[in-house]
Amino acid sequence: QNDLLIEELNVYENLKFCHYDFTNEDINTFIELERIKALYPSQISLGQRQMIVILCALSSHKQLILLDETFSALQEKRLKTLMNLCVDYVHQHDCIMLIITHQKEVIAYCDDVIHFDEIDDRLAKSLVKIFSRMVLRFSKMQAVRGSIPIHIMLEEAHRYVQNDRDSE
Repeated sequence: QNDLLIEELNVYENLKFCHYDFTNEDINTFIELERIKALYPSQISLGQRQMIVILCALSSHKQLILLDETFSALQEKRLKTLMNLCVDYVHQHDCIMLIITHQKEVIAYCDDVIHFDEIDDRLAKSLVKIFSRMVLRFSKMQAVRGSIPIHIMLEEAHRYVQNDRDSE
């Protein structure tokens, strides 16, 4: 749920580090890049930080993108624009975006939804454990910016499922 922006880099440097494509003028205008590019993460709002994190995640070109409560601080207009951007990205790049959210506005954009109150407690706990450990591990790695290659996700999932079996 915490973003992975590098506090010592300004917004422009964080985006450059994530290999963001600065050629899309509509997106640059939307996030007010000219106004905030020289500011550091601590100097921008939570909503602005979340927009930068989403753009970094989309710039990663991974097969699986994980977003944990990434849209929570966005105003409705910005939320709609970014969700449309995410949906377009998923379809264009044939990837999977796993979004953890409590927001009905975000859920409305999702193709498949798992409601934790509708699944077995053990499965829910396993999913939460896998996701939490993965996020914790990868948040410590500065090179990863909000996304994890799918093969690592599968290795982690297998490891934790095996550990659960071993403890039975």
